[in-house]
Amino acid sequence: MIHMSAILFRRISMLFIVAFLLGLGKTVTIPANGAASLNDLGLQQLVEVKEKQFGVRSGYRFEILARSNPFYLDINGGDAANVPIMSNRLYVLGEAGNYGIGMGVMKHTAGLVYNRTNFMSGLLDVFDHDTQTFFLDNTYLRTGNWALSAGIRGTRIVNTADGEKDYSGWTPNVSIGKLFQPGTRQSLWIRWRNSLTFSEITGLAVDGSPFKGLTDDRLNHWSSGLGFTHGWAFAKNWTLDSRGSLDLSQYSKGANQDRNDKLLNLGTAIQWDFLRYFSMAGFLDYSRRFSNLDKYSFSKWDGGVRLNADIGF
Repeated sequence: MIHMSAILFRRISMLFIVAFLLGLGKTVTIPANGAASLNDLGLQQLVEVKEKQFGVRSGYRFEILARSNPFYLDINGGDAANVPIMSNRLYVLGEAGNYGIGMGVMKHTAGLVYNRTNFMSGLLDVFDHDTQTFFLDNTYLRTGNWALSAGIRGTRIVNTADGEKDYSGWTPNVSIGKLFQPGTRQSLWIRWRNSLTFSEITGLAVDGSPFKGLTDDRLNHWSSGLGFTHGWAFAKNWTLDSRGSLDLSQYSKGANQDRNDKLLNLGTAIQWDFLRYFSMAGFLDYSRRFSNLDKYSFSKWDGGVRLNADIGF
């Protein structure tokens, strides 16, 4: 029987934005960190692995927020764009494994995520969209609180106004991370992650003048980044979560050929677990992207409240 303490990442969360670029139509800008882990949901969990097991976990998140730059542009979008944004997310994931291999334990996770994003203004409802994500993750937990992961994520973005698919893509990824415990009520998770995205954009896949370079694969890219998540249970049922990441991305297709980005993400949230399966939180996030193609640089602030429901069995 194997006993070990480790961090278990269940990779499910992804937030995409459908943006209007240069008046030519809809394109998709994707945070380079991929946000493909439950870091974003605040659901990291310290587990003790004892034996083989199977499990199912599902949940719901409601979120309403103000965003300083809702379309991730390098210019001011104007007052008309400064409207509240509402997000509703449902997810279900299955887990199997906890079997020993050498000095560690293997864990397999598969899941589905559905997220609807609404701009709370009739003038902007053309940008409302659904994000549908499938993920598969295989994590090897070693003694010393190390974790090695390999997986794949598939994503579709559908515009709710016309029902058309705006984006689809597949992203294989690998990562290595380590859990530190600076105190009995604190945890610090640090990880290095690499991913490769193969994608298709619908609608502006043309390569002739005046749209030269707008190929349907122009968002294909490689990304590598270092991130951390810190959790502090500072009072009964209260937690302060902080996170940050710096990711480098390189593009090679179409109009994005030779594009290189650096994306900085910082965030904090105070969460109150008011019932066994329910919690609520206030959060503040900051993002800044530096690109050698200036039109892709941006900075933004997000602030708002969220309600979570999560159950496992």
